[in-house]
Amino acid sequence: MKAKMDGTKVNQKLEVGWSLKMNEDKLTNWFKSVEGEHPEGGKDVEGDGVLTYGWGHKNIEGRDFTGFTDKDWDSLLQEDIKDARARAKQQYTNMFGKHNVKLPSGSTYSTQYEVWDMLSEDAQSILTDFTFNVGNFSKSYPKMTEALHKKDWMTVAKEFERPGLGTRNSRLFNKFIYPNLSIDEKMELGIPVEKSLINSMKGM
Repeated sequence: MKAKMDGTKVNQKLEVGWSLKMNEDKLTNWFKSVEGEHPEGGKDVEGDGVLTYGWGHKNIEGRDFTGFTDKDWDSLLQEDIKDARARAKQQYTNMFGKHNVKLPSGSTYSTQYEVWDMLSEDAQSILTDFTFNVGNFSKSYPKMTEALHKKDWMTVAKEFERPGLGTRNSRLFNKFIYPNLSIDEKMELGIPVEKSLINSMKGM
C-alpha cells in the first residue's frame, strides 16, 4: 500500500513538472512571436536611448552582449520570462493577498502566493506578458487585474488593450482571452461565432 501511495505522489509531481514545462514552452514561443529578434547591435525601440537586444531585453543595466550566440539569447529570454513571472506573481499577491510581512521601512507585502496559484494558466500568462512589456499592471490596469481575479473574462476583454500595441493586443486576445469567453459573451462583443456552436447552444 505504501509503495502505491508513493508512486501516486511521484506521478503527481511528474504531472505538475510536465505542466509547468509546457507552460514555460508556451510562454517562450509567445514572447518570441510578439517581441521578435532584435539586431545584434541593439535597437532603440522606445526612443529613450536605451537599446533593446535579443528577444525584447531592454539593456537598462548596460550589459555587454558582444559575442552572444543564439543559445545565449534564448537563455537571456528565459531569465527575463522568469523575472517577469516572479514580479507578476508578487504584484498580484500584493493586490489580493493579506500583507503579512513588514519591512524596516514600514512598507508591507504579501507572501500568500496561493492567490496566484489559483489563477488559470491563461490569466497568469496575461499578467506575465503585461509585466514583461509595461511593468506595473497593478496601477496601470487595475480593472483588468480585478476582472482576472474574479474570472470575469468579459471585463478582461474590455480592459486589456495597451495603447500603440495593436497587433500584440489582438494576438493576446486570440490566444489567452477568447478561449475563456462564453458564446453569449462573444456574440455580445460582436465576435464571429461558428453557426454550429450557436445551434448547439440553442439545443441545450
